[in-house]
Amino acid sequence: MSRVANSALMIAAFLLSAAAAAAVAAGVRIDDGRLFAALVLAPAGLAFASLLVLLRGSIRQRQSAVLLGAALLTSLYLVNVLIILLPTRHFERPPRIDRRDRVAIMRDLRTKGIPAYVALPAGAVRNLVPSTVPLSNPALRVLVHCSESQETTLFNSDERGFNNPRGLWAEKADIALVGDSFVLGACVWPGETWAGVIRQRVARTLALAMDDFGPLAQLGVIMEYLPQVRPRHVFWVYYEWNDLRDLRSELESPALAGYLDNRTQELAARQPSIDSALTQLIDSIARVPRIVRAPEVAPPPRLESFFWWAKLGPLRKAAELDNLPERLARCCDMRTLEQALRRARTTVESWGGQLHFIYLPAALRYYRPASAYLDDAMRRRRQVLRMAGTLMPVLDLDSVFRDAGPRELYVHAQSHLNAHGYAVAGTAVLDHLFR
Repeated sequence: MSRVANSALMIAAFLLSAAAAAAVAAGVRIDDGRLFAALVLAPAGLAFASLLVLLRGSIRQRQSAVLLGAALLTSLYLVNVLIILLPTRHFERPPRIDRRDRVAIMRDLRTKGIPAYVALPAGAVRNLVPSTVPLSNPALRVLVHCSESQETTLFNSDERGFNNPRGLWAEKADIALVGDSFVLGACVWPGETWAGVIRQRVARTLALAMDDFGPLAQLGVIMEYLPQVRPRHVFWVYYEWNDLRDLRSELESPALAGYLDNRTQELAARQPSIDSALTQLIDSIARVPRIVRAPEVAPPPRLESFFWWAKLGPLRKAAELDNLPERLARCCDMRTLEQALRRARTTVESWGGQLHFIYLPAALRYYRPASAYLDDAMRRRRQVLRMAGTLMPVLDLDSVFRDAGPRELYVHAQSHLNAHGYAVAGTAVLDHLFR
């Protein structure tokens, strides 16, 4: 029995040390405190404890340690089984009134004589024009945007291709919001958007946004479009769910990365050619027949499924510890985020304006609170707030949303804000400025 205990402790120490080393190799860093503690410090500490008991413990202590380890391992496999057996919880989404997709709606509007287009995400238009990354949708068009809630929303783009009333670019602005689809106004009507709410009190408010904007695109629209209207207050809206992940793909674009070095694309001067390229792309989408097929999912091989289960696959997936190297490779470049914020602040201050930082929480923070600890980007909340706070005034919407009842502010657990949510966010910006 003593030999079995000794062997078990040696194997445990080796496997735990290997697990800690593998986590470091996968990209787990000490600045990601929770993940580093769970995947590096905990296994390394248990490995050290196993060696200590092996070298210094009595026979009874070694046997007790082995039994305790076996009990813990058995418990993990029981949880593994329960995760498979328990039903998956699905959050309810509102029923759709109109089940057509955005392209079908665009086509139907065109048959009625309305020259409609679909609003494109930022990632879909990179390098559309040679050496150019457009940072807006086509200007002066009817754009079919969001089909997340009960009905699909549309908006009329302004002279620069953003979701603003036309005519605001002709004079100096007071407030500008810069961000992704939340700032664009998904999935509500133009008067209900974030900027629309603020505009009820401050009429000259602009929203510069596009679906899938990340930090470099946000920096880009500040440098490309805002110097001509010189707003007194610019709000950088940081969305905790995907901004740090979007940053990694943006860095692969030389045009977007160039903003960090103070290089612009002169987009405002090239509006006609960019609009032409964007409309041609959307027209090509409209001409492609829409064929919907049910996805064919082949059942995984039984042996492969067994090994996945044996490696605690269900448990690792539930704890968001699967595909760790790939995930960490896409997140989280805090240094470049800080560099982008510094460049944006310098640009805004060049005309006497002030840059503000808004921290926008994801719905999962309230529907699935564990996401705040498990998600790679959401765990960076304190780091992001601390870093932004050293550069500019910060508005953290988490406390505002909690006071308002956060589940009442989103369409569902993985959605944008609803009209009430945008109203709360817009009021918070006004309170931040005029309190």
